[in-house]
Amino acid sequence: MEWEGCGDGCRVRRGTSSRTVTSTPDPTYGVLHALLSESEETGYRTVVVAPNEGPPIAGWRGPLIASSSRYVCVVGPFSSSGGHAGVVLTFLDDEDARNSEQWILAGPTGLLGAMATAAVHLPPGSLAGTSYAAKLWVTPTQIVYQLSPGGTLIRVADGVEQVMTLEPFRELPTSVRAIGDDLFWAAYGDPVRLIHARRGGPPEELLAYPDADAMSFTAAPDGLAWLRVRDARDEGPAELWTSDLPDRPADLSPRRVRTIEPWTSGTAGEGWYGYTLNLPSRLELIRLRDGEWRRFVAPEGLAVRGDPSLFLDGEVYVPGNAPGVRGGLTYRLRVDALAVVEPG
Repeated sequence: MEWEGCGDGCRVRRGTSSRTVTSTPDPTYGVLHALLSESEETGYRTVVVAPNEGPPIAGWRGPLIASSSRYVCVVGPFSSSGGHAGVVLTFLDDEDARNSEQWILAGPTGLLGAMATAAVHLPPGSLAGTSYAAKLWVTPTQIVYQLSPGGTLIRVADGVEQVMTLEPFRELPTSVRAIGDDLFWAAYGDPVRLIHARRGGPPEELLAYPDADAMSFTAAPDGLAWLRVRDARDEGPAELWTSDLPDRPADLSPRRVRTIEPWTSGTAGEGWYGYTLNLPSRLELIRLRDGEWRRFVAPEGLAVRGDPSLFLDGEVYVPGNAPGVRGGLTYRLRVDALAVVEPG
């Protein structure tokens, strides 16, 4: 999985997508892969975590599942930050779906060793037409997962499991971000709200927009960014706002950066806000300090898609695709090599 040149300051890598391999952006290594090894003889599954280049940096032994030959094991979702990682293992029973179950393995990425027990277990019966762990966020101090359908958000910290989406915060959580001890999400109700919860503490409202239809939110260790959309039905402009990372609601310091049109959800990092658009397929970057705008247009026959996955050491990682490429592409772009453009 080598990086290939695609222009000045641009590199691209073919992705991997299968039942036994999954990948995630990582703030230290850029990209990490979780590879599943299965043993029919012992019934154990082992997950090996490795960077795109170099030897493995973690190895975890999954649970022993009886009659393992009946089960198909799927690896992912996968999350990594701050020297810790976590992965969901889903055991699908081919004979009776009611026996399917999920385990979440999590731990430090600097140790090669065995983990005999999982951090979280969703036992047989919990996946039978009800809910399953569809999204995952891991930091050194917390594991956060979201169930689907329904969107219930659950945090595990200090050995305590906490349901975050209870009254008065039952609205569907979106734009979830876990950073260190902090957990943020946008709650879509009336009004649209931004919610924050410190480790060990209850959720609190950071801000609310009674006059907004939607709010697309993102966070990074160096700050928050969000879009305030007054009339999403008319596909009108959005306002880009930013703030330093707050410890409590009173510390939030909202600052309007500029208006964006057209707009989509995006990702913040290293002082930038990035998002992708079509026709032509391109990445838009806005510097949160002063609103400077930079752009990358995908080469002919290729495309960028979805939110940027990571900002790291002056580069931005962006998912993409191309005809006939299974698992998609990842672009790695040097921000200072991208063209400065006029808004619009």
